[in-house]
Amino acid sequence: MRCIEILWLNSLRFRNIDPTNAMKQCLKLEIGLPYVNFKTIGDYVILMCYYLKMLKQPKGEIKVFIREFERITDNYKKSVNEEVSAKVIHPDLLSRMQILKSYI
Repeated sequence: MRCIEILWLNSLRFRNIDPTNAMKQCLKLEIGLPYVNFKTIGDYVILMCYYLKMLKQPKGEIKVFIREFERITDNYKKSVNEEVSAKVIHPDLLSRMQILKSYI
């Protein structure tokens, strides 16, 4: 099982535990995102990177994590049907990752 699939399955497992509106608003305001809804895997990656920054992890390590996620996501999109990838990966993921990298 690929890492991206494991993250996606975990996101499904936790779908009944929706982050609070305060957390969503915090991420939107702090990072500068247009929305945060935790319906796709990208928002979970954003949340993890936010926590890593708050825990004072080196920026370089966080950016490596983001680049690796982008690489895995790209490989996943190429390996599955477009309908399947659209359920897991939102079309604006790359622009959201760009905003996240600017924030880091």
